[in-house]
Amino acid sequence: MATFIPPLEDLRRACVGNGELGMARDLFQSLLKAIIAPSSLQNEAKDRIMQIKAQLKENPKISDIVLDVIWLETSMIETENGKSTYPEPLIDLLKSLVRDIPTLHGPLLEILDASLLKMIGITESEPDLQKKIRLTNTQQYYRQHKFNLLVEESEGFAKFLYTVCMLLNDRQIVNRNERGSAILLRLIGTFSLDPNRCLDILLDVLDRELEAVNSNVSNKSTTSGSPSTDDYPRLKRLLQLINGMPLDKLPALLAFKLGRCQDMNRILCSSAFLVLHEVLNLSEFLTWLPEWADVLESAYNATKKQERETVKAMGRVKLSSASSKNTDEQAKGVDLSSLNNHPATRLILLLLRWNQFSLVEGLFQPYWSMICCLFPDTFGCLICDVVMDSVNEMLKGEQQALWTKQSQLKPESALSMEEILLTSVQKLEYTRDSGCIVLRPGLYCKICRLLAGVLVKERPSEEFINFLRSFILPSLGLFKSHPSFSQEVWKIIEHFPYQTRYSLYSSWRGIGLERNAILSDKPLWLIQGEILAGKDARHALKRLSKDTIRDACRAIAKVCHSHPLVVFSTILGQIESYDNLVQVMVDALRFATPLSLDVLAYCILGRLDGTGGGVNRSRLKDDGVNVSQWLQSLESFIGALYKHFPALELGGIMTYLMERVSTGHVMELGVLRMLLKESGGWAFADYAPAASLSSTQLEGRAGSTLLKRETMSFGVFQRFNKKASASVRRVLLNDDIGVKLLVLLSQLPNQIIFETKGKPSKPVKLIGNLVDTCQVTTSMLLGFLTDASHDNTSSDSATQGANDISSFAKSLPSLLALHDEYELDVASAWMLVRPLLRSEVALSTGDNSSEVVSTAVRPPDLSQEFKDSMQSRKISKLMSFSLFEYFYSFTLYDVCCPEDIYKSEIDRLEKEEERINRQKSSFPLTTTHGRPNLESDDAGELARVKNTAALLAADLKNQKVNVASCKETIASKAGIFFAPEINLREAASLFFCACVYPRCMKGPDDALYCARFVLLLHSLQVPGFSTMHLLDILTVATSKSLFGLTEGEAANVSILLNELWMTVSKWRYDENEFNSGLGGKVGSKMVDEGDNSSGEITSISYQQFIQMYNKWHAAIGMTALGCLNSKEYIHARNALIVLTRMVGSFPTRPCLANKLLSDLQPMQDENFPFADLRASAQAYSIQLLKARDEGVWKEESAEAVKARLSKEKAAAAARQKKAEEQMEQLKLDSEKITEEIGEKESWGRGERRGPYRSLGLDDSRAARGNGSGVAVSDSRSTHSTPPIAKDRVVSHHRDATGSTRDDSRAAKDRVPTARNDPPSSLSGTPPAARRESEQDSRARGLEGRWQKAPNAEPNNRGAKRSRPPSPADPGEIIQEDGGRNKRPRPDTDDSRHQVADDSRKGYPRRRRR
Repeated sequence: MATFIPPLEDLRRACVGNGELGMARDLFQSLLKAIIAPSSLQNEAKDRIMQIKAQLKENPKISDIVLDVIWLETSMIETENGKSTYPEPLIDLLKSLVRDIPTLHGPLLEILDASLLKMIGITESEPDLQKKIRLTNTQQYYRQHKFNLLVEESEGFAKFLYTVCMLLNDRQIVNRNERGSAILLRLIGTFSLDPNRCLDILLDVLDRELEAVNSNVSNKSTTSGSPSTDDYPRLKRLLQLINGMPLDKLPALLAFKLGRCQDMNRILCSSAFLVLHEVLNLSEFLTWLPEWADVLESAYNATKKQERETVKAMGRVKLSSASSKNTDEQAKGVDLSSLNNHPATRLILLLLRWNQFSLVEGLFQPYWSMICCLFPDTFGCLICDVVMDSVNEMLKGEQQALWTKQSQLKPESALSMEEILLTSVQKLEYTRDSGCIVLRPGLYCKICRLLAGVLVKERPSEEFINFLRSFILPSLGLFKSHPSFSQEVWKIIEHFPYQTRYSLYSSWRGIGLERNAILSDKPLWLIQGEILAGKDARHALKRLSKDTIRDACRAIAKVCHSHPLVVFSTILGQIESYDNLVQVMVDALRFATPLSLDVLAYCILGRLDGTGGGVNRSRLKDDGVNVSQWLQSLESFIGALYKHFPALELGGIMTYLMERVSTGHVMELGVLRMLLKESGGWAFADYAPAASLSSTQLEGRAGSTLLKRETMSFGVFQRFNKKASASVRRVLLNDDIGVKLLVLLSQLPNQIIFETKGKPSKPVKLIGNLVDTCQVTTSMLLGFLTDASHDNTSSDSATQGANDISSFAKSLPSLLALHDEYELDVASAWMLVRPLLRSEVALSTGDNSSEVVSTAVRPPDLSQEFKDSMQSRKISKLMSFSLFEYFYSFTLYDVCCPEDIYKSEIDRLEKEEERINRQKSSFPLTTTHGRPNLESDDAGELARVKNTAALLAADLKNQKVNVASCKETIASKAGIFFAPEINLREAASLFFCACVYPRCMKGPDDALYCARFVLLLHSLQVPGFSTMHLLDILTVATSKSLFGLTEGEAANVSILLNELWMTVSKWRYDENEFNSGLGGKVGSKMVDEGDNSSGEITSISYQQFIQMYNKWHAAIGMTALGCLNSKEYIHARNALIVLTRMVGSFPTRPCLANKLLSDLQPMQDENFPFADLRASAQAYSIQLLKARDEGVWKEESAEAVKARLSKEKAAAAARQKKAEEQMEQLKLDSEKITEEIGEKESWGRGERRGPYRSLGLDDSRAARGNGSGVAVSDSRSTHSTPPIAKDRVVSHHRDATGSTRDDSRAAKDRVPTARNDPPSSLSGTPPAARRESEQDSRARGLEGRWQKAPNAEPNNRGAKRSRPPSPADPGEIIQEDGGRNKRPRPDTDDSRHQVADDSRKGYPRRRRR
């Protein structure tokens, strides 16, 4: 090891005060090595030590370190010829130290060699020194001290014991002022007594005194504690006598007595008493005891190993007897008797029982956790009692405030968080791994309430949160099926934000649950509890259904109270696999505590991001297009859960969704949609897929929010939780989460389509689905956040709606910022701002909310800035900014009023009201047949129906006024919308590109709005607006765009085209409509653009319009044919969407229609790869043929119609003829089979077995034949069967052949009894009766065959169960040659099938008991 000279600053720093003794030792040792080793550093090292002589003189501890280093280094110097050679620098250093520091003279004399002492001048002669050393050693170690072993010794010990007793009794001996210990020492010197034996006598006396004290305490039944010297003066005097004795051998003496005594408790009690009064040093005494730490560690390791194996074996299926033997051996446990009987263990236990934990805490700090794990019932509980005493001491004045419902301390309380943690944290951490807190539930509850109370005054510290993480939450798993402890914990952590709570749950979960956590640092009792909780949860879930929901939900809640993470991980795993469990699971959580529900929210978030299970799960199915099943099920569960529990934390999921959307991941948007639909009550706003919207739904979206709600669900009212809706809205408005999501969602479509660099390519269908999902979610979220009604007419709700709108307006950036800074397109920016423009008008009620909205949306300089930013010179010349602003400001609600839809919904609600009133009047208030009282059930529904009808009527009135006002506003500014007529086509093209097409892509509402706005401008005859030019550009452009649209955008285009095409088609095929609607109007003007044209602006004629119509018709048709023949899925899909929407008005020319039908044939083939396209093609083909029959093909000639009808008639006749031939052949085959097999009745069954019965037609209450043609009535029937004449019995075979005909009622209404009867056998039955009987027989299956008979006759034993009534007449006879329905054997005991034969005479069989 190379020598070095430490810096002087380090030496001085080490010598100041106590310093770092270890560092000082290392520094001085390096200096001594440098002095002793022959090198050039000897003198420098010597000088360095000389420079700090002053510090050595002042600090004795540093001097001792220097002496130790000198002794060590000098003893290691090698000798030559029996003598050591010391270097001169070392001798000079020692001389200087002896001279300058006199206190080193004696220590150096003890540690240095005699020759070295002579060299430094301490001694003059080495032989004289050696002689003195021998004399000293002989006197101290080798000379024998002889004590008197005979008379004098016995007399001395007797007087010693007598004196001790007198002193204990406070008797006067010689001199009252003389100390008792001095008297005892004089006796020891007088009689030359052994001091150790005298001390032993005192210890024996102490044993007896303590034994008497303990017996006295036990007789009085007082609390256990250490004997007090104030209460027992004899102990005080005895303690003074022991203190006066030489105590250097006391630890060894006590250890010697422990090793040779039979009753260890007496010695340990004396030892503990001496330790308590600081007479005995505990650490020194433990060194004389047998080894204890190794025994403790070995027992602890063996116990933990066995517990770990037990946990691993839990749940294993044991098939052999050997495994059961091993289990029995493991159940015996580790032998802890040696450790339990160890003196150190019993001494510690005694001190703990005397409430002296502070004496032993620091000494045994590394071992407390092991001790508590091995002895939880004793050591663990005693430590908990120590904490309990400390807590009770702190709460002397706070008990009443602590145990109230609020569990809050008084504001003037002196308790602090630091004091509470200092008192309980470390001590309870010792008991964490043992779980012994379960034996002191009161302590756990008190600490929880104390922590909850102190949180009101102080913010939680890091130590506070760590205590919750390491002790409070894990210990909750010990208290099984106890909701109160879960409530106490929730009172603590409910004050924390969800980030802190979820961090605590994550630590609680660890690296895994149940068996996955065996290798973690979780306590084994916690892992064992998780395994048992998982088994209980799975056992309860196996029996969970709608019928057992009440019992199952209680069983689930019991497990949730202590181990919510395990239960909810299991539940979520099952929900992801079986989506039909969603609603059942939500209902099963009715008894869950708030803490459990909060943990469920954390588990859901973990399942979404992969940290809570299911890591690396794909969010897409194997086809790479559709959302995976687990994610869909989880979305449904989230929506239903937050609808049922509005108070559940939602901020975590919203923040997660925002982070995912900000990184371009949109697969989880279904979660947001389900939250808005289910929890927010905004399901009516989800129009996806837009292609499936009916005309009624589409028109209803032009009305109020209430009308949308009624029409989108087809009149089926979907209840929603208003508290849940308000909770979702509040979370979205807090921290601007809703606005951020809107802006991000508006940016996502372009990001999905264009930002593909460095990412794997996606299928076109997936890209389209993602874009449509973003658009639908944006529309729903925007409507939800800007809804001012809140579905309530109360003033408080209106005020809250105004406040929410104001909050949204404050958070939303300005229109210019959305376009320039956030790079949103014009339509998207206006889409976000448009609801606030409407609210500016709607909220003008005199309060400051409208002012806030106006300021947020329209600052004073917005208009001019927006003009400069979004309008070029060309736009300003061709189209005014007023038209641009009006077009993007208004909505469908402003330009049209669906009066017919309003009236139809009001009529429907009025009829529903009448139905409810009739139902109420038909049932009396007090029922006698067990019917429920429907008045209370229908009261709420009746009130809702009345209120909804009244609100719809008011909405209709308000919308009419609003539409009239908006149209008047547009008409007043219509003259300045467009430039002069010389730029008609350019103006129309600009209006289409800047306004119509961008907004049309935003949704079906906007597409319908664009069509209605165009027709409104046409009806107002806006100067400079050419409807023909716009239709020409729009038709061609939108049809060609089908090759590059998503399915949702194609649906929007189809709505726009269909709305305009219906008007265009009227103009085309009705000249009067053309003249009144278009001819001579401003919209009919077009610029002549031919080669030889002069560019004049003229109104087109009817013939010219027909040419334009044919052009547009061909453009749409050619695009549709091209899409259908394309190999791309999305092209064909878009074409089918547009064609299906327009089937009522397009195509009108048979040539194109027939071409479409022929091109659709390959798509309808079974081998076509896309099943959805095949179904769509088949549906459109049927609709197209239906439209042809209804006259939509207006240009089809009469000859073609006649030829087609004749061809179809011939084909129908051919089909009918073929069917008749097949029926005749079937009839011949049946007769042939009958001839071959004969008409024997039983075929081996025996006559007594009875005839066959038709499956589903016969029942136990119908009369049967007894084999001879006589009807036998079943005695189990609850209906009386009238007697039947013999002439009414008709043979089934003869009736089928037509040889016999019976016109009686029974023969007319008879139903065929054989399953393979030919149709001719039904000739005697009326068609209506046959259809009713056939439907009844098909509807009745096995589930209705074993119903309980409504009224059983008392004397009829076989009437306990019965089939439902047969559709046949009660008096009808079922013939014996009926169907092949199996009959039971006559010797079987089945009361449901009784056999009628001649011998029994129709009597029922006796049931076998």
